[in-house]
Amino acid sequence: MADNPENIRLPRLRDVIHDHPFFFYPYFLLLLFTAIAMGFYDYKEMFFSIHGLNAPFWDDFFYYGTYLGDGLLSFFVAAMLLFVRYRLAIAAGITFIITGIVAQLLKNFVFEGRHRPFRVLTEAPDFNVIEGLELHSYHSFPSGHTATGFAIFAFLALVIKRPPVSILCFLIAVMVGYSRIYLGQHFFVDVYAGSVVGVTCAILGYWFLEVKKPGKLLRKNWMEKSLLRN
Repeated sequence: MADNPENIRLPRLRDVIHDHPFFFYPYFLLLLFTAIAMGFYDYKEMFFSIHGLNAPFWDDFFYYGTYLGDGLLSFFVAAMLLFVRYRLAIAAGITFIITGIVAQLLKNFVFEGRHRPFRVLTEAPDFNVIEGLELHSYHSFPSGHTATGFAIFAFLALVIKRPPVSILCFLIAVMVGYSRIYLGQHFFVDVYAGSVVGVTCAILGYWFLEVKKPGKLLRKNWMEKSLLRN
C-alpha cells in the first residue's frame, strides 16, 4: 500500500545540509579555521594579509568578480528559475529578499557605527586604492555583497545537487567574500558575518519553502510547473 503523503517524513534541516556536503562541509571547515585565525590575529593583520596581496591582474579580476555578489544577480537567478519550477523561483526570490533585509538591518541599524577600512586604515602605507573603484566609509558590518553572494550560490548548490556544481558554487562564493577584503571595502569579520547571513537564509529558505512547503498555496499543482512546462 502506498504511503500517505501526510505520513512521509520530511527531511530535517540538518538532512538538507548533509545531503549537500560538497558545499556545506568545506564552508563549515572554512568558518572554523577562519574563526581560529581571528582569535590569533587582530583585525588589521587579517585585513592586510589579503588586501596587501595586490597585483594588476588581481585588481581587475576582483574588481569585476565582486559583482557576483550584487543584488541584481539575485533577481536574475530567481528569474531564471522560473524556467525550472515556479516554486523554486519563489523560494529563491523570498530567500534573496530576506537576505538583503537582514544584512541591511544589521548594517544600518544594529551595527551602524562600524566604519569601513577606507575610513579606519586610509592612512596606512599598505592601503591600496584601485583606480576607478569607489571606496565606502560607513556601514561595514556585515558585508552585503558577501551575504548576497553566499545566499545565491548556496541556494544554487541546494537546487542543482551535483558535486562539481556545489564545489564551483562554494569557490565562487568564497571569491566574492575574498574580493570584498582585497578591494578594501570590508574587514575580515564583516565578510565572515555576511557569509553566515547568506548561508543561513539560503538553507532556511530552501528547506521551508521548497522542502517543507507550508500552506496550501505552495502545494498547488501549478507550483510544479514552469515557463517551459505548462
